[in-house]
Amino acid sequence: MTNDAPAAGAQTTEVARAEASNVAQTAGNQAREVVNEATHQVRSVVGQVQSDLRTRANDQASKLASTLHDASRQMQSMAERAPDQQPSFAASLVREGANAAERFASRLDQGGVDSVVGDVRGWARRNPGGFLLGAGVVGFMAGRVARNLSAASRGGEGPAPAAVQGEGDGWRMSPPGAAYTGMRDGGATS
Repeated sequence: MTNDAPAAGAQTTEVARAEASNVAQTAGNQAREVVNEATHQVRSVVGQVQSDLRTRANDQASKLASTLHDASRQMQSMAERAPDQQPSFAASLVREGANAAERFASRLDQGGVDSVVGDVRGWARRNPGGFLLGAGVVGFMAGRVARNLSAASRGGEGPAPAAVQGEGDGWRMSPPGAAYTGMRDGGATS
């Protein structure tokens, strides 16, 4: 019987190994299924968000196109009211602006935001330097607008501008908030 005990123990060990391997394989399969389902859900959510954003962007583009059509008509009317004797430079500029607004509005009406984004991408590929310069200017302008809006929302609590004081060759910048003494070099004696 003592010979049967090691054989039974070896058999039990083999069964335990097989079961452990089976459990590990099942756990791995289920983990892959969970990952696949999560990936599918994320793609579905991303697709829905993109669709919603595209719909909202096209709605806003339609509103912008309508506003641009109206502005274009108003600018054309303003340019036509100019004296007919000799077309002025300002009237020509207004007419060109009206035509550009009308073209852009028509492009928005026809292709929506996707078409305009495609046009910008194509132009950026053909003119990378101009695109980067334009992006830099837009970024600078956006930064200035954000800075001014945040200063305005604080109610002007920002730092006061420095003042220039003095006369003759004694001009100097005074720190913000410093009182003007009316004397050369802030009243210091030489």
